[in-house]
Amino acid sequence: ICFDNTKARLYCGFNNCIRIYDIERPGREHTTLRTFKRAHGQSTGQRGMVSCMAFNPDRSGLLAAGSYSRNVGLYDARAGRLLYNLQGHRGGVTQVMWGADGNYLYTG
Repeated sequence: ICFDNTKARLYCGFNNCIRIYDIERPGREHTTLRTFKRAHGQSTGQRGMVSCMAFNPDRSGLLAAGSYSRNVGLYDARAGRLLYNLQGHRGGVTQVMWGADGNYLYTG
């Protein structure tokens, strides 16, 4: 889980999605950001359980989300869409962290 830069929303990783809770509203209501989609026999996006997340400190709304399926998705959280799916890890990604200036993303 992680908060956005404004601390107004809580982002929670699930299987093939991220659920977004507005902390100013009590209850279970949430919006869902689908990380993986199937349409017309084709699959797109970031597959698997989202295990870790971090927002870029530059307040651009760029969200990095790691998954146990060995990839990292970079999302435009404001628009709710996947920008890049970074692949190549040898194991599940359990940590993502942006550098202090927001120019570098560290994953492991």
